[in-house]
Amino acid sequence: MNKLFLSMIFALSSVSLQAQNFFDNSSLDLTTGLNFSTVTDLSGHFGYNVGVRFNKSIKDFAKGNLYGNIGMLYSKKGANLDNDGIALITGESNLTINYLEFPIHAGGSYPIGKKVSLFADAGPYIAFATSGDLRGKEDIFSDNGFKKIDLGLGFRFGLAFKEKVRLSFEYESGLVNINNGSETGIFRPDNISIANIKNLNFMINLSWRIWHK
Repeated sequence: MNKLFLSMIFALSSVSLQAQNFFDNSSLDLTTGLNFSTVTDLSGHFGYNVGVRFNKSIKDFAKGNLYGNIGMLYSKKGANLDNDGIALITGESNLTINYLEFPIHAGGSYPIGKKVSLFADAGPYIAFATSGDLRGKEDIFSDNGFKKIDLGLGFRFGLAFKEKVRLSFEYESGLVNINNGSETGIFRPDNISIANIKNLNFMINLSWRIWHK
């Protein structure tokens, strides 16, 4: 019994030590910014995003480093619409879809001054729609409406000031047709460019480092 107890204590201590080591050279950023989003072949729509990013340094060099990060963002996307290709919608309207988004990126940074670094990273994202709105439609996530899961690729670059504040320019391109598309759906399938739609999003963000180890 004593040996089993000691083995359990040793195992828990090892796991705790590994967890502490994992968080070495890590940081957490609070981020927010402006979205300019659209879906394929439709007009742009302004929104916003807010969330956090966890960063982990992978390898340091004499100048710069490689890192990975994973984020959790609440992001308001959509498009401006008119009645062209929109079933049961008259006049102008806004399509809004709110997502909980998880980007996973890898990239690098390089100092260009004593207190300024240039950084860039890229990777996939998965997003889950939490709510949406389109005038004249009560449930836009029905079988004849929009899909609630989006997948895509993202890229961002920007400047880091004293490694505490970051200004970034980001672009996301969806890989999934988010329209379920049917003859009774929100988008008419006879207009192929509208029936097959994907999210596109450009972001300007500010990030603040709120934790570092």
